[in-house]
Amino acid sequence: MFVGLCAPLRAEEIVSYNLAGQPGNQPFNVPAVVASNTTGLNLTRSAGLTAAAAGNSISSSAWNVVGRYYSFGFTVSTGFQVDLTNLQVGSRSSNTGPKYLVLYSSVDNFTTPLATITHIPAPADPPGSLIPFINSDINLSSLTGLTGTVEFRLRVDESKQMVNESLAIASTGTCRLTNFFAPSGDPPANTDTGGFRINGTVSPVGGVATVVGSFAYHPAYPGTSNDKVDASKQLFKQSTGTAVPLEMNNLINSKQGITGVGFDVDGLANGAGLSASDFVFKMSPQNVFDGDLVVGWVDTPAPSSISVTAGSPDRIIIEWPDNSIENRWLKVTIKATANTGLAEDCVFYLGHLRGESTGPSLGKFTVLVADILNVRSNLTASQPASGMEDIDKSGTVLVADILETRSNLAKELTQIQVPGSPPES
Repeated sequence: MFVGLCAPLRAEEIVSYNLAGQPGNQPFNVPAVVASNTTGLNLTRSAGLTAAAAGNSISSSAWNVVGRYYSFGFTVSTGFQVDLTNLQVGSRSSNTGPKYLVLYSSVDNFTTPLATITHIPAPADPPGSLIPFINSDINLSSLTGLTGTVEFRLRVDESKQMVNESLAIASTGTCRLTNFFAPSGDPPANTDTGGFRINGTVSPVGGVATVVGSFAYHPAYPGTSNDKVDASKQLFKQSTGTAVPLEMNNLINSKQGITGVGFDVDGLANGAGLSASDFVFKMSPQNVFDGDLVVGWVDTPAPSSISVTAGSPDRIIIEWPDNSIENRWLKVTIKATANTGLAEDCVFYLGHLRGESTGPSLGKFTVLVADILNVRSNLTASQPASGMEDIDKSGTVLVADILETRSNLAKELTQIQVPGSPPES
């Protein structure tokens, strides 16, 4: 049985705004990137600020009144939460613009400053130097478990101090936000990173679910639900890395085709609410095809049943009608939803070729005379659901199993290759 975590949490862009090519005086910016299970808020100005032209930015004047700000943020979908890591933003003020921008959030109703960005004047040497841009990487790791709408404001501070001297900000002084430019390291210094962004992780409320097991399931086999489990077969879990050819432990050979699969999930968020909308089911072409994992794959018939048995872990069983998925590969995507509680979609594969028991050769599985002989040599034997010679899953190897294998003689199926880790030996 497959054992392992599916899609561990990793930091990502929760929301990002790309200001490259913007004139500066645009009324707002829509997000360029938004994480799954969130929606981004527009980057806007507060009332009282005046739009000002300045390339590759959003720029404003009229900072001479306390309380004016830039606003941006995101809304978290129901059933999910966000843990933040940092804000990366570029900024620049004119000599008569605000020296300080202070970051606040709606988490505490914009009460406690999270950070202060300090703008500096142009250096005196060499003469004619420009006012520098400031690239700020602000730690937001104190903001965890965020739900609903989270708004951030970069606001002029109470001192209203201008950049170049200890005087009040001029009404004509400007301040702009820009993309974050890497100050050092990778990417190289002064490289536009493609936006200014809030980074963090999105996870289901109540914890992250993990898929800890998968198996083939044979509803036709007599007995209890546990008797119908084929623990010798597992669905191959797609991940990153080198493509791995799928083997016999990822393929079944029953008369009925793929009629059931099962998953054991730790921390399943809402088993009672689980439905077909929490999954995507695709099936490959039959016979030999080019092995592409997308082209030619179509939706499967709708599952006849999706059931959940509560436990530790919870067990999901998905069933289809007989012969609706046969002599082809099945691809199951368990989606990251409020019902599953997964951090990211998890993708699995299981194959079927009726009567096949001898294994792949030259990149394909083929039903051979040797497969018929395998069944014949086990005639009258009782077998569990995992029995490879009990083709009709009656529990006993009979002449009918020989006939089922013979009827598929010479049929082939491509041995697909999927990115992931080979099973442990």
